[in-house]
Amino acid sequence: MVEHACDYLLTITTPEGGVPYALPSVNAYPHAAWWTVEDNPPASLNPTAAIAGLLLKHNIQHPWIETASQFCWREIAATDSTEFHTLMPAITFLEHVPDRTRAEHELQRIAARLSQPGILELDPHAEGYLQKPLDWAPAPQSFCRHLFDDETIEKHLAALTSRQQGDGGWPISWDPISPAVEIEWRGRITIEKLRTLDAYEG
Repeated sequence: MVEHACDYLLTITTPEGGVPYALPSVNAYPHAAWWTVEDNPPASLNPTAAIAGLLLKHNIQHPWIETASQFCWREIAATDSTEFHTLMPAITFLEHVPDRTRAEHELQRIAARLSQPGILELDPHAEGYLQKPLDWAPAPQSFCRHLFDDETIEKHLAALTSRQQGDGGWPISWDPISPAVEIEWRGRITIEKLRTLDAYEG
């Protein structure tokens, strides 16, 4: 199954060596505004780096991984982004790529950017579509865990527990485009929150 999936990735890989954030076919169907893409979208670290990182983690062998890795190295070295949806895929790649010296250099560059005052949202009760410490470090083994002291993590774990709703699930932090979408995303978010709580408290 994984080999066939990688074969498919080769068919949608752009000349840059990665895959786009989304394909133009999404435009023909109901979707949130942020999923709209141009006719020939460029490659993006999100999701290329996340996919390549997971394949490397599981020791998958396929030509696409080498092509994607070259793209990821170039893009990670060139970016100064502090954006969550760019950096978390990049971190996934860097955590599992074999060249550890090069990976550690880039991880430290990322850590330095994220450590600047005002970059990370530390208020456990802040509202809106925000990425807080437990999003950056969903498990104690996460690379970003060292960016937060124990007191901060404990406060966010307590706040996370308090946001569980009466039906057992957690709310989403953005406006859904339909009730069905909200139900679907609440399921995914709830699984993520339960895994985080289990990782820290299990």
